[in-house]
Amino acid sequence: MQSTKARDKRADSRHDCRIRLTLQEEAAPDHRVPAAALNLSRGGVLIEVDRPLWPGMEFGILPEPAAAPIEWAGEVATVRWCIVHRTAERRAVYLAGLQFRLPPPVSRPASRFRVIDCTTGRLTTP
Repeated sequence: MQSTKARDKRADSRHDCRIRLTLQEEAAPDHRVPAAALNLSRGGVLIEVDRPLWPGMEFGILPEPAAAPIEWAGEVATVRWCIVHRTAERRAVYLAGLQFRLPPPVSRPASRFRVIDCTTGRLTTP
């Protein structure tokens, strides 16, 4: 059974997959890293790569053209963590958790705000 702490961190359900993709580094667009998506959620993706990725790095996600249309293709994601894993053949692979960039907050138009007149205590609309 999964611990309460782990469950609390995972607000979105995960979906297993195996999709080959390329990561395009935002800071250096010519730098591309082959990867494979292992599972994904609305908020991010777990990937396997052959080199370490550092927390804070940002990548555009480009699935292989042969993959079915994917709604998160072209999304920008930030590396949150990366660990090394040894395969049965003693080969090192890296697992990394990437979080999709959140959309900017929606601002409310000024006409939605109300002002309280201190002398009367009444609400007025600007």
